[in-house]
Amino acid sequence: MCGRGGRTGDCCELRPDTARGFTLVEVLVVMGIVALLVALLSPAISKVRAEGRSTQCMSNLRQIYQAVMVYRNGADQLLPYAAPLPAETPTGLVGGLPDALQKIIDKKSEVWWCPEDFDNQENVGLSFVYAAGGFILLEPPDVNQNAWENAKRVMRLVTQRFEGGYLRKFPLVADSEDRHERSGAVPRNGVFLDGTTRPLKKEDGIIDDS
Repeated sequence: MCGRGGRTGDCCELRPDTARGFTLVEVLVVMGIVALLVALLSPAISKVRAEGRSTQCMSNLRQIYQAVMVYRNGADQLLPYAAPLPAETPTGLVGGLPDALQKIIDKKSEVWWCPEDFDNQENVGLSFVYAAGGFILLEPPDVNQNAWENAKRVMRLVTQRFEGGYLRKFPLVADSEDRHERSGAVPRNGVFLDGTTRPLKKEDGIIDDS
């Protein structure tokens, strides 16, 4: 009998086939299926993560752009007079846009970093190049002016060229290296003087006569 009040023949014991677990073959099959799914999903997951890092990169560029606009409000609408990248000195990195905007954005802020940049933190100090700074360096000085007058003259010329001259197709600030692999676009992000922040295109930065 199987307990009080039970009737003979009403057996409660488990049958061997109801207590069976997974066989080794079944476990291996399940593990194989899981591994296959992971292999199929990994590229998609990696792509989503890369797109997220690119979006954060453009967000950082947008914040740098806003800081430049704040600077211009107190500088007769001129762009910052700064080198394309900071210079390395015995006492650390100096110059560049981080120095010019340090009263607006902390020089150690993560805004200066692209999430896809895993190399430049120690070497350069930031992930982005100030394109306007490159044209500042190309402008010859006027020997009849002092340093301050020269700086204002150069920045007036560079600002005018970015506003509507032949530099209007150049990004103001952009990734300093190729970091965002994508089809149909240059693997760098940039922000333009009109505030547009986007992946760069092959035609960006082309100087023409129009």
